[in-house]
Amino acid sequence: MDARWFPRVPPNSRDDEDEHFQDSYYNQYQIERHPRKVFLVQSTTSNQNYAMKTSIRRSKDDRIPRSILKEVLMVHHMEHKNVISFIECFSTKNEEGHTIFHLVFQLCSFDLNHLLHIAGAPLTIGNKRTLTRSLLAGLEYTHSKNIVHRDLKPHNILISETGRLKIADFGTATYYVFETPQKLSPTVGTPGYVAPELLLGSENYGAEIDIWSAGIVVAEIILGEEVIPGGTTRGQLNSIGRVFGGQPLSKWVRWGQFPLLQRYSREVTYSERGSIQNKLDQLPDTEKVNGARLIKKMLQLCPRKRVKACRAQTNSWFLTTPPPAETIPEVVRAVMTQRDVLRR
Repeated sequence: MDARWFPRVPPNSRDDEDEHFQDSYYNQYQIERHPRKVFLVQSTTSNQNYAMKTSIRRSKDDRIPRSILKEVLMVHHMEHKNVISFIECFSTKNEEGHTIFHLVFQLCSFDLNHLLHIAGAPLTIGNKRTLTRSLLAGLEYTHSKNIVHRDLKPHNILISETGRLKIADFGTATYYVFETPQKLSPTVGTPGYVAPELLLGSENYGAEIDIWSAGIVVAEIILGEEVIPGGTTRGQLNSIGRVFGGQPLSKWVRWGQFPLLQRYSREVTYSERGSIQNKLDQLPDTEKVNGARLIKKMLQLCPRKRVKACRAQTNSWFLTTPPPAETIPEVVRAVMTQRDVLRR
């Protein structure tokens, strides 16, 4: 993200900062505020810019919070071209004596939400295939590490300055064991991108919830618009039924255990043909058939029927001309040029 587009945050007094922070980074600009503050920082040795995520522990307890420790353990062992690069982590003390934890990551130019819904930069079919395959490649890698992200959405998918897609923000991610019963929290994710089984209270899940979220993102990439609006659980389930169609909730009992199924089975309606099909039918022939087929395979209502990330990359949509590339530098240049014009 470009710091020029955010108000500068004056650095704290150097006397109050940890020696590690003084020697390693300076020149803070706030990039994001919620749920943790994120700053642009510059290395004092290499002059390289990075993104630093900070979290304050408002107690005298110096122990690393479990959520931060888990995120560090995950990202520290991941190295893939489509996953955000982790640099280091350390802690400092503020003047109140509270511990501040700092996680340093590779800096990217903007997120996918900005690209799709704010910048409005036109994407070619090749660009769409590049973004989609890169997302699937990053997911295949994280799933191979037995990690489920649990909050995939355009805000957590970044675009580097070279135009490479990067999956980021593993703050709510967790480890899972493939095809092994386990209890995980269903209250994760962001409305509009949450898999339907989580909305129904399922605690036994794995990589398939990421495939659903990625399927929503892919649909937004291909269609260029929001697919499922956020809202209440009932509202999201009704939106899924209206947009994608499929089996009514009363028949989901054969797909697994859904604690909230009975509560919503009479309140949620599913149409035979989803409204998204009408939008897909309007796409050019080069996108319509295979692109629609890929979305359908990723957005199966039955979790077990969703295509895996590795298999999705072999979809024939990626084999037609123009093929996907590794990066989209021309799109980054267009977005950054637009930012410079608006800033004047």
